[in-house]
Amino acid sequence: MINDMVLRSFCAIDNCRKEINNPYNHGDYTYATDGWILIRIPKIDKYNKNPSINMDYFWKSIKLPDIIPDAYWMDIPEIPNGVGKIIKDKIPVLVGYNYLDAKLLQRIKYLPNVKISTVVTYSEYGPVPFKFEGGDGIIMPLRISKKE
Repeated sequence: MINDMVLRSFCAIDNCRKEINNPYNHGDYTYATDGWILIRIPKIDKYNKNPSINMDYFWKSIKLPDIIPDAYWMDIPEIPNGVGKIIKDKIPVLVGYNYLDAKLLQRIKYLPNVKISTVVTYSEYGPVPFKFEGGDGIIMPLRISKKE
């Protein structure tokens, strides 16, 4: 079970995106996002609906974790500890066909029984699905050239 503190750790903390500074409800789910990672869990009634975000449209535009076959899920890979090629303040970690920022992977690594998808979503730089006990989510990949 994801508690309030964990859920809020995935929210934005800046003033320019106040609509995502707190968890919010839409449909049957409670969402939390900072713009890089989005998680959803079954609805918790204490959170309000966020009228400025249409999660139905957004969530249907990606491959949902429940339609990806089991063979395309993996544990979070070993995350470099300050080692590796740094590109624009990011440490890329290859997961399937996508490079993900090590700092973002570190944030989802401790969700219960987390698995990340190795398949590409709707585009080369589309969000990468992950799932965990009690919910699922997406993480944005790095947009780096294959030459870097």
